[in-house]
Amino acid sequence: HVRPSIDVMLSSAVKVYGGSILGVILTGMGKDGAAAMVELKKAGGRTVVQDRSTSVIYNMPKAVIDRGAADLELPLEEISRFIADVVGGSNHGNRSRI
Repeated sequence: HVRPSIDVMLSSAVKVYGGSILGVILTGMGKDGAAAMVELKKAGGRTVVQDRSTSVIYNMPKAVIDRGAADLELPLEEISRFIADVVGGSNHGNRSRI
């Protein structure tokens, strides 16, 4: 029995922390997380999805992109570095934007 819960968890986090969240959606089936990423983007948070070329199944990242809620689409190997840079305060002017 599958119970997707990214939307529930991320939506709860947005209610508590508003736009101070960085949301990341990685490879996966379905569209779980897409609705909450829209909420997060509207609240002023940053949103990142895994790119097609490094995703085993692109459905979840694509669902976020299709809703206009992805700020960045990055290869898997760049996502952890991006998160570390954001937490550390580095500039990301060279990242590809959606």
